[in-house]
Amino acid sequence: RPRCAGRRLYNVRMTRKALGLAAALVLGATLSVAVAQSRRPGPASPPPPQTPAQLATRALVEGRFDEVRTLTQNDRVDPVMVAIRARADIAQGRYSDAESLLRPVAERQPTSDAALELGILLRLLGKPEGTAILTRVANSAEVANRAADLARAATALRVIGRFNEANAAYRDAATAAPRDPAIQTAWGEMFLEGRCQTCNADALKSFQAALKEDARWVPALVGMAHAVSDEDPPQAVGYATKALEINPSSVAAHLFIAAESTDAGHRDDARKAITAALEVNPSSIEAHALLAALAYVEDKPREYDAAMAKVLSIAPNYGEAYRVAGELAAHNYRFDEAVVLVRKGLALNPGNPRMLSDLGTHLLRTGDEAGAREALEQSFKDHPYDVV
Repeated sequence: RPRCAGRRLYNVRMTRKALGLAAALVLGATLSVAVAQSRRPGPASPPPPQTPAQLATRALVEGRFDEVRTLTQNDRVDPVMVAIRARADIAQGRYSDAESLLRPVAERQPTSDAALELGILLRLLGKPEGTAILTRVANSAEVANRAADLARAATALRVIGRFNEANAAYRDAATAAPRDPAIQTAWGEMFLEGRCQTCNADALKSFQAALKEDARWVPALVGMAHAVSDEDPPQAVGYATKALEINPSSVAAHLFIAAESTDAGHRDDARKAITAALEVNPSSIEAHALLAALAYVEDKPREYDAAMAKVLSIAPNYGEAYRVAGELAAHNYRFDEAVVLVRKGLALNPGNPRMLSDLGTHLLRTGDEAGAREALEQSFKDHPYDVV
């Protein structure tokens, strides 16, 4: 499908592809997938759940949140069960409930699943305590032996940006439990976040490995959508649609379709998908940020201000909302405005490599090469895998 009208002068995705070859030497073998996986996921049926945690996880992955609560309601001690229950609350925007549930368990077991979920939640909400909690979980990788412990530490490492260590821990976890779709999916998500030269291909292998074991693993289907979106947008939307057939409450799948619709200029379709996401999670900061971006490029200042205010009321340091608005502004050739927007994001989240990378690209489009070099060099110092 067309991504632009006329001669597109600016396209972040194509820029990344064009610059990717130049970054290949930097990446080398730093981020590598340890096991060879099939290029085509087989039609595997999910294994029948056997334990209460497995039953609750299956319900969570398929969006049956009330069932998750029923299955976990009698266990407020086991950090695994508590974390699953909290993830159901988080999926529906019940952040305060999730925090209250997680905190006492995380305090008793500071490197547990509950601690990981608490750290991720607090970091999402812009609370500094989240990084300290995640660092404790991340450092447990040094003594972890079991696949679950390695994967938990790997996810914490990933969230705090220690990608090399996260990759090594995920590799060890996948070696210990090669048929665990959750581990393969988390590893694939790490590659997507890395935004490196080979990251999409590596992510694709991990998601395919997950789906080979469990064709109904919704997070892997959403991951597949992201991994193929640059090369085959219709196929990407197909994966997201499949995810929604299994889990109509997948906010991630709704927002992927919203972003693709926005990219294609189908803004009404984008709004429908965002509305569907907000029906599940009225406090989704990603959904409100995308609404703000749409309102900005449509010159609807009241809607933009309201959506941005909603984002910042939930997560006061969520500068990503301004980055998203800046990216969409740049797609509409409003490069000077994109620079201003991204700088606002950096004021809330200084030093963020993704924002600095975008800022450098926008500055190049305005002709400020000196400013662009400064921003890009700072981004490269902190995150040398980003092909931009």
